[in-house]
Amino acid sequence: ALDDSRAQRNFIVKFFEFIGIPPDQCIAFGDGRDEIMGFEDYVVKFIETHKQSFIFLIVDEHLNAVRKLSTNESISGSTVVKNIRKRLSQEEERRLIALIRSQKDSPSDIATYSTCAHGLLPDITLANAKESLASLW
Repeated sequence: ALDDSRAQRNFIVKFFEFIGIPPDQCIAFGDGRDEIMGFEDYVVKFIETHKQSFIFLIVDEHLNAVRKLSTNESISGSTVVKNIRKRLSQEEERRLIALIRSQKDSPSDIATYSTCAHGLLPDITLANAKESLASLW
């Protein structure tokens, strides 16, 4: 997972656990600019070296990476996912499901997410987690 909010990273790990993914198989990135900027390379290398694994990726759409002098750089999670998918072979792509997490769910937003990722994971709670995923499955 990739999210610039520590609270959301913690929630996503709990979300993964709630849907049956063991905590030792969950990784949440986004604690600082280096983690955000290095995420694409990390995921591609992870997929390439874990040839029998299926990868479930949740990426926040609006990522803020603080640059030097405390200026914010806004990064699109959709673009991150698109860049990852471009670098994968067809076989690697078949083992990946990548969802964008965003509260923005207008038809144009969803169309944008769908061109880059496999779908949108709207605002979720543990109470509606399985239903949210079932609608995407």
